[in-house]
Amino acid sequence: MAAWRKEFEKDAKALIRCTTGFQEEDEHFSTCLEFVTSNFRFHRFLDVDSHKVDRIIDGLCDKYTVHSKADTADTLRGLILRLLELPITQEKLCSKSDTHYSVLSLLLCLSETPTSVDFQQQVSARTQEEKDSFDWTSYLLEGIDIDTGPFPDTPPWSDDDEDENDNTSSDNDSLSTSNNQQVASLRKDLYAEQGWLPKADWLKNNVMTQYWSERPQTMELTNTHHTANLTNIWEMHQYSSDPFYKCADRTPLTETQAMRESLWTLGGCRQSFLYRCREHKLLLMNNIKVSHITPDALQSILQKLAWYGNITLSLHHMIDSVLTRSFSCHDNSTSEPVSRTQQAFTSALLRCLQDFNKKLASLERRLVSQEELVTLSTMIGTLQEQFGELEMLYTVYHLGVASPSTDKTNDVLTASRLLSVLYQNILQFNTLGDAAHTKLPLLLPLWIQTLRPYLEIIDGWVNKGNLIDPAREFIIQRNGNVDVFHEDFWESAFLVSNSSVHQAADTPGSSLSQISMKETHQEENLHDKNTGKEERDHQEEEFIPVFLKSVFKEIILAGKSMELLKALGKMGGRVEFPVPLYEEFVESLKVFLDVSDAPDQTCTGPSPPDHVGTAQFPSTMLHRVLDTAVKDSLLEKNFLKAIVTDSSEPEQDGTRSAVLLEGSQPVQLALQRCLYPHILQRCSTVSRLLVELLKTEYQLEDYLQAMHKFFLMEAGDAMHNFYTPLFAKLSAGEEWQDVSVLNSQLHSAIQQHHSQHADRLSVTVEASQVEETQPIDQLQCLTLCYRVPWPVDIVITSACQNVYNQVFQFLLQLKWAKYCLDELKFADLSCPDVQTDRSVESEDVPARQKQHRMHLLRLRLLHFINALHSYFMTRILYTTALEFQRELSEASDLNRVIEAHTAFLTKLYQRCMLHKKAGLLKMAVRRMLNMAVSFQTLWDHGLHNISLESLETMEDEFQKCNDFLGSFFINMSRRGSFPHMESLALSLRMGSA
Repeated sequence: MAAWRKEFEKDAKALIRCTTGFQEEDEHFSTCLEFVTSNFRFHRFLDVDSHKVDRIIDGLCDKYTVHSKADTADTLRGLILRLLELPITQEKLCSKSDTHYSVLSLLLCLSETPTSVDFQQQVSARTQEEKDSFDWTSYLLEGIDIDTGPFPDTPPWSDDDEDENDNTSSDNDSLSTSNNQQVASLRKDLYAEQGWLPKADWLKNNVMTQYWSERPQTMELTNTHHTANLTNIWEMHQYSSDPFYKCADRTPLTETQAMRESLWTLGGCRQSFLYRCREHKLLLMNNIKVSHITPDALQSILQKLAWYGNITLSLHHMIDSVLTRSFSCHDNSTSEPVSRTQQAFTSALLRCLQDFNKKLASLERRLVSQEELVTLSTMIGTLQEQFGELEMLYTVYHLGVASPSTDKTNDVLTASRLLSVLYQNILQFNTLGDAAHTKLPLLLPLWIQTLRPYLEIIDGWVNKGNLIDPAREFIIQRNGNVDVFHEDFWESAFLVSNSSVHQAADTPGSSLSQISMKETHQEENLHDKNTGKEERDHQEEEFIPVFLKSVFKEIILAGKSMELLKALGKMGGRVEFPVPLYEEFVESLKVFLDVSDAPDQTCTGPSPPDHVGTAQFPSTMLHRVLDTAVKDSLLEKNFLKAIVTDSSEPEQDGTRSAVLLEGSQPVQLALQRCLYPHILQRCSTVSRLLVELLKTEYQLEDYLQAMHKFFLMEAGDAMHNFYTPLFAKLSAGEEWQDVSVLNSQLHSAIQQHHSQHADRLSVTVEASQVEETQPIDQLQCLTLCYRVPWPVDIVITSACQNVYNQVFQFLLQLKWAKYCLDELKFADLSCPDVQTDRSVESEDVPARQKQHRMHLLRLRLLHFINALHSYFMTRILYTTALEFQRELSEASDLNRVIEAHTAFLTKLYQRCMLHKKAGLLKMAVRRMLNMAVSFQTLWDHGLHNISLESLETMEDEFQKCNDFLGSFFINMSRRGSFPHMESLALSLRMGSA
């Protein structure tokens, strides 16, 4: 009893330590020991009902049978019977005692869910018989003298050796002696390891038939079943059905040999007996046969494996070519560098193929062990999932890498197309839900790792102003012909590497310009700017990676802004992004997808959660459905496992809500939350910094205001002092095109008001041929030049100054016409002295009528000029300038500043009737302005020199132009195109009345 109690306490303590984790020094350990002892001796196991235990065991075996575990049920019954027959102690040799059933009751109580655990019966290790190391030869020959002869080291003779020695010549005695010694030593070692075997049996068990040799082999059947001889049966059927059938000589193989060569080929082996590589394509040998598979069925199976072998061969060939190019690029500096995007894709693809090779190696180990039955069909079924992954990888490779390029920018288009193909495949498989649960965990890390070089290029350009792209794989390329100090830097410094733009990369014209206003064909460029921009954007979108299209313009804007800040020397301490963009993206994606950092994770990128593609519902809706459903605990438990609830309801501790994984939303949503915010944050910071720097330190608004004051004549007093002497010379017919005089006159006029801009403004007069019939066009050769410093000239370019000059010339013509009418004096058009006789008085009546009509025409012309002048100076220039100031203050980047300035110039150009579509209006307005200048000349000639016909012609021309302009302006205001023209139209109609 004492011995039993000692063993019992030992086992009870071990049970307590295993179950609770308490140690003997813990205060609860003694309590647990007392509880266990009490239960064993006095309570639950004191008097056990053996019938109840048998019923429990029978029920458990029935459960195993229901759960398709009949083997486990039989094993359990056998073990229980063995236990009941074993003696408990040495003293008690009885079987099926109460103690036996007490132990069974304890085991049944300890097992909570026995059917949920897979039972695997342990195979007892076979005890190997120890080899007899006793030297029986020496023991038996002890005390017996054996004459070993003069050569004691010579091995004993045998019958075979005697036969051989009889046929040999005496010349080879020494050579044969040495060979015999070597053979004897090898036999001794071999027999020591393998034991003694007959020679034929040993060769039969250890040497494989050389089926790969050219000699025909014979097939020896080891099984007499008819299915093992299916090939011969099929050939006999062919002979009986077709008298002209001729059996081809085929090399016999076993199915294991065919499977092993197929596995080697799938692993990347280029040459084997079954598969021969010709021009990077595997061809299946058709002169083979397997005893139990018909030739057609064998060809069908092996052709399928050969097709997948071609896939792996193509992928391995691409990997080898990229690695070769990479190493040759490092060794030879003259060769072009390899695309980093393609290198990253190759690295990720190689990792996927390594995982596939591990699967092949595991399958080959199963073949070698021969512990289970593996056939060609089961092998294909085992690799079916991997075959699907291979097809997907090959599709990505074929569409993203192997597709032929139509131009020379192969690396650029390959990188962009590869990333787009990967992203589109992710979106496609994401829409399939559970049907593609094995595809997304493979594609997503592959795309993330391939994306890394692209994000690093973007990060280096946006964060540091360095567009480092040695392989020219990035969609944006730097135009080396445009310096950062050039005024066309913003328009032409960076190029989109598509086919048309890349071919013209050496010219500044092919650019990402937001405006394209050249000094020639100004009207066409201003009119067709939007159309050309849309066509260029559509052409560029074909080559931009799909996932970057929504932030592509911001990336370009930030890159140009950062390079400009770097040239200005304003980067230090202003822009700081310590964490690289790729690392921020990966970390955000891990948080978004709830991916933990597993130590055994083989891929660098995160993997989607297990519930990708499953439907998600709010928890309130789920409880409502469960409350109205039939109460079934098993169904409810499985239903809850299949449904992923949405935790977007009130959260605690600021935790993030669950992701809705429906349709194509997750991947796009992941980009919107994990990638785009980081890119936009960098772009916004850099762009705002540049705009603030231009407004504060480089006085952009002051220069724009100065341009408005001079070119748009907002500084009325200064510009009046400039053009009044000029108009006086024009009216007098004097020479006025002296540039030095004009510059002196301009500087003296603006010195008092804008002395800080006087040295930047100058006048130029271009040589032009002016028609005598159009005197107002003489002012078209007069232009202003305003020197704008860098980098303000990025906004106020020479093309912008050209548009300003056209508006300035139009306003100058309007001012001259107004000046010509304002300077007319009444005394210059006086009538002669009236005679007393009636004949003379009657002759002076037409002169007075001409004088009256001249005054009326002057007033009507002056009314028209004043209305037009007031309209342009107030409703056009002032209102448009206010709109521009509002847009300029709201602009957050330099691109918006340029767009606002371009829109301002475009409005001025159109509303001042300088556009080619306003040709009739411009012609009518110029005729009215020329009429004012011609009217001054006619006025100065005197009343007697004015013919009634010329006066009537001028009046008729004025009436037609005034009516045309008035009706056109009123129609435009009624249609709503230019509502501000209503006042001008009414004024012209009043003048016409």
